Amino acid sequence: HYQVDTIPFGTGDRLLLYTDGVSETRDGSGAFYPLAQRVHRWALAPSRRLLDHLHQDVLAYCHGTRDDDLAALVARRVTPAGREPTELDRAIPAQHGPTGPSGAPTAGHS
Repeated sequence: HYQVDTIPFGTGDRLLLYTDGVSETRDGSGAFYPLAQRVHRWALAPSRRLLDHLHQDVLAYCHGTRDDDLAALVARRVTPAGREPTELDRAIPAQHGPTGPSGAPTAGHS
């Protein structure tokens, strides 16, 4: 059994994605890396800096040689909530060159 939680992801929100190599890193005593407590310190840092801090902290925390993957990614929502993809498409500057009746470029032009 599993539980699905739905959490709003609004404009400016960020999502930290990471492999188990991050969350299962252990120190010399065998304690798992306290990801939630550590990453909270860098929550307001720019995404690149957050990832840099996380990487350095995990490497400093681990005991011995790493034998698992170590990957993390920050995704940030930049479009306002509620905007439809068609609205976003209209916001993109039109392509130059001949266009067909729908406004799309004709064959051979992009």
